[in-house]
Amino acid sequence: MKISKDKLTEYINLYLNDVHDYGEDGEYELIESILKPIISTLEEGEHDMHNMLKETAGNSPQHKQTILEFIDYINEIQ
Repeated sequence: MKISKDKLTEYINLYLNDVHDYGEDGEYELIESILKPIISTLEEGEHDMHNMLKETAGNSPQHKQTILEFIDYINEIQ
């Protein structure tokens, strides 16, 4: 999965919109707090998005499921 920073930012925003519209109470805030820092990381330099997402999931076991669900979401809409 090779995607640009702009595309990843777009996908995060689309995912958050879907969670806002269809998710459970409190889910949006949790997912936003997990995914929004990824955008900040992207600002720091060039990263392979797929590897960065997997590393983030590996370094954050409590958020692993959310990040893996987001990766699945990206795979579905590409």
